[in-house]
Amino acid sequence: VSGVTPTSLLASNPARVAAQIYNNNTQLLYILMGSGTVSATNFSILLMANSYWEVPNDWTGAITALSKTITATSVLVTEMTP
Repeated sequence: VSGVTPTSLLASNPARVAAQIYNNNTQLLYILMGSGTVSATNFSILLMANSYWEVPNDWTGAITALSKTITATSVLVTEMTP
């Protein structure tokens, strides 16, 4: 995830039953659920460094992210489908 460009973490997927996102870095990670452009002022979740978030089980929409820094940020994403 680059701080300059919003990055898609998960595409919309009606078959999704669960998903987890782990911010494997020392930077903040802005996450936006749904449409729009993720930014430091338009986000759904602010994921702290080295922290984990479980996407709500009923959320099947798109998820995008933006790092607080220009340096690439490592994010681990797991999506589960039947």
